[in-house]
Amino acid sequence: MLTVAHLFAFAALLGYASAHFQLTYPASRGFDETKEPTAPCGGFDTVGERVPFPLGAAYIKLASEHEQANVRVMISFKTNPTNISDFTNSTTGQTQAPVRDFFQVDGEDICIGVNVKSIGYQNVTEGTPATLAVQYAGGDGNLFQCADIVLLSNATIPSNVTCSNEYNVPTGTGTGGSSGTPTASSSTTSSTGGTERSISAATGASILALIGLVSSML
Repeated sequence: MLTVAHLFAFAALLGYASAHFQLTYPASRGFDETKEPTAPCGGFDTVGERVPFPLGAAYIKLASEHEQANVRVMISFKTNPTNISDFTNSTTGQTQAPVRDFFQVDGEDICIGVNVKSIGYQNVTEGTPATLAVQYAGGDGNLFQCADIVLLSNATIPSNVTCSNEYNVPTGTGTGGSSGTPTASSSTTSSTGGTERSISAATGASILALIGLVSSML
């Protein structure tokens, strides 16, 4: 006989199996849904071909499977970053600000504004190689993807990189967007202060609906 406990387990399994995200610009090293919980690069630890990426104002693009998620964008200037500390610590061992600290995003087609030059990382100049890492928390744990880039002031974002939800760099910040409120062109966002959501609203609503259905059958 199907019980509420069984339903919870089944719903959790479905959520884990289907929920993920993809870093589509700059293109991620690779995508394997089963490996995405592996920090810092979703199970892809080999540096790929570095693509030109703007040193100044730019965007990254995500395809999201959640209606809401918290996202952090980090960067490493190490030759072959393989640990999360390679993105959170500078080459001198000091704590390094993220490109964008955790904040909430909505929707499935998302562009997130970044500006590496404005943050003031040491020894970052024209032609600096780097790796971007995206940490994504949609309610079912942390997921990760990376992209290998070279920072160039004359690099341009491809014209086909467009989004229905654009989250711009907060004004008045130069520390990875850890202060101020991100602005969105077609949806409203709010700062989370680095606190990840324990469960997404969409997942919670789905589980409650299933519980109600089963309860009526017991």
